[in-house]
Amino acid sequence: GDLMKTRMQSAAVTLLSVLLLCYVFFTPVGALRLSVFCHGYPIEAVTLRTREATVQDTGAVMNNPAHSTVYTITEHIPYEVPTGGELRNWIVYRFFVFHIAGYYGYG
Repeated sequence: GDLMKTRMQSAAVTLLSVLLLCYVFFTPVGALRLSVFCHGYPIEAVTLRTREATVQDTGAVMNNPAHSTVYTITEHIPYEVPTGGELRNWIVYRFFVFHIAGYYGYG
């Protein structure tokens, strides 16, 4: 009856929550999307496209730490109104199986 339906819905929500957490913490692109979302760009976080950054993307030699990768957002780039700048380059750090991302800047 209703109890069974409620338990099934609860289990489905729990499963989706666990899968979402795994995506945002265990994959580099998931971590990048979470960081973009937390910076205040929810639509861009969902729709962005990205690739690994090159020296041309950052304008400088990238001396990023070991176990990290710089990514460039190529589509649906977050636009920061106060500075008038595009937030293109983001860095993703790997700690064991976990990934954490942050804004990298222009180099």
